[in-house]
Amino acid sequence: LYRIASARALALTRAGEAGLTRGLKDKETLVRLLCAVALSRIDSDTARDAVLSFLDHGRDEWDPWLLRRVGRGLAEANAAAATDKVSARIAATKKPDVDLQLAMYGKLAGCANAARRHFKARQPLTRALAYTVAGLGEEALTDEEVDPGLDHKSRVVNYAAARAYLETSGRNLKVALTQVLGHKKGDVVQVGIRKAVESKAKEVLPDLKAVAQGKSPLKRDWQTRVAACVAMGRVGGRDAYDDLVALAKNRDWSIRAAAIEGLYHCYETRAIPDLIAYFVDKHPVVRMTTRRNLRYMTRKHYPKKKLYVDWWKKHGGTFEWVPPDEQERRARTHGSATPRYIT
Repeated sequence: LYRIASARALALTRAGEAGLTRGLKDKETLVRLLCAVALSRIDSDTARDAVLSFLDHGRDEWDPWLLRRVGRGLAEANAAAATDKVSARIAATKKPDVDLQLAMYGKLAGCANAARRHFKARQPLTRALAYTVAGLGEEALTDEEVDPGLDHKSRVVNYAAARAYLETSGRNLKVALTQVLGHKKGDVVQVGIRKAVESKAKEVLPDLKAVAQGKSPLKRDWQTRVAACVAMGRVGGRDAYDDLVALAKNRDWSIRAAAIEGLYHCYETRAIPDLIAYFVDKHPVVRMTTRRNLRYMTRKHYPKKKLYVDWWKKHGGTFEWVPPDEQERRARTHGSATPRYIT
C-alpha cells in the first residue's frame, strides 16, 4: 500500500524519476503500472524512453486503462517530444497497436503520416487504429487510401476509415459526405449521417433524402433509412418538411415513425396537425412517437385524438412553438438556472 501511494503521489508531483524507473520492476503489478503512468507525466527523454521500453514487454496484454493514461500523460508532459518518439516507433514496427493507441489517446496528430503505413495491416484492429490516428492529422485521405477501409469486411475498420475520411476532408466535407452517404455499406453510411448532423451540412440533404427513400444501395437496410429520416429533420429543418410529410405515409412502420421524429426536429409549428393525423396509427411505435412529440410541442397531454383536434381548431391560428434551444436561451436569459420545462 505504501508503494502504491508513493507512486500515485509522485505521479501528481511529476517527480522521482529514478525511483519510478526502479518501480517498473516491482513485484506488484499495480505498482509497476502506476510507475509507468507517473513516468509518462515527466518531461524528460529518459522518462519517456523508460515507459516506452516498459510497454514493449507484454505488448499484446496491456489494458486500455494503462495505455489511455500513458498516452495522455506523454501528451501533457511534452506533446512534441512524445510525437517524435511514438511516430518513430509506429514507422519502425510491424505490430504498432500499442503505439497507435498511445497516439490515439494522446491525440498526437503528428503521428498521422506514420500511421498511414499500416492501412493494409493484416489485423483489422491495427487497420482501424491506423485510420483513427491518421484522422487526427490535417492531410486529407485520398480515395485510394480510404476505399480499402470502407470496403473491408470488418465493421471496426469501416467505422474508423469513414470517420478518418470525414475528419480530414477539410473544405471538401460536402464531397466526402456525398461519397460516404452513397456507399453500399450501412455501417459506413451511418457514420456519414452522424457527421452530417454534427456539422449541420444542409448541402447533403438530397443525399440523406435518397437514403431515407430507399433510392440508394441500402434499400433494404431499415436501420440506416430510419437514421436518415431523423437526420433529414435535424439537418434540413423546414427545407426537409415536405419530404418528411411524404415519408410519414410510407407503408413501413419504422419509416413512418422515423419520419414523424424527423418532423419534430424540423421545429415547425405546422407539423402539429400532421402529427395529430397519426395519433391512432395502426402500429404502436408510430403512435408512441406521435403522442410523445405532440406532448412536447403542445404541452398538452390529451388521451384522445379529438381533444388535440379541438385544441388545434381553437388555438392553431395563434399558437407558435418555440424550439428547445430557444426555450433554454430564454429561460437562462431571464435568470432561471434550472428551466422548469425544456422540451
